[in-house]
This record gives sequence, C-alpha cells and structure tokens, in this order.
Amino acid sequence: MNIPKKIEKLAEEQETTISHINDDGSRYVELNEIFLEGIEIQQALDMLPPKLRIIIGHRYKRGYSINETAELLGIHWSTVEKREKEAMRILKNELKI
Repeated sequence: MNIPKKIEKLAEEQETTISHINDDGSRYVELNEIFLEGIEIQQALDMLPPKLRIIIGHRYKRGYSINETAELLGIHWSTVEKREKEAMRILKNELKI
C-alpha cells in the first residue's frame, strides 16, 4: 500500500533535507513542501477513530506485525487486519491517493 511508504519517505526526506539547508535558504521551498505534505498526512491520521489509529501506529510507526499488534492489544489478528484495511481506505480517501 502507498500510504505507509509515503510516510516513511517523508520522514526520511525531512531528516535529510533539514540537515542540508543552506545558509542562503536555497532549500527552504523543498523543505516547506515536504513539511506541508507531512502535515496533511498527520491531519488525516488524526482524523482516524482511535481504534484504527492505534493499529496504524503499531503497524507502521513501530513496525509490529499483525500478530504482535493483536497480542499487544488483546484482540484477534483478523480484527487487526480488518481495522488496518479500514484505516487505509479512509486515509487513501482523505489523501486522495
């Protein structure tokens, strides 16, 4: 799915770009565009219901597997899978991907 890769890419780009801003500000526009896109993704994540947002956090921010996420939350793995699919559907719709 595109959204997690996009989030990872933004995180990497922000760290790299932030550390390479020239004194004359020549990379400011690039940084600003990445920052604004990151804000858009964060706003979409914040709109998710908590039970979906926690699944996305465990799976993509922390890198847990479906089974690890299920065990941590005390729910069945199929519930994790269903919630992840629902969260991705909402995010794709919000981000128009």
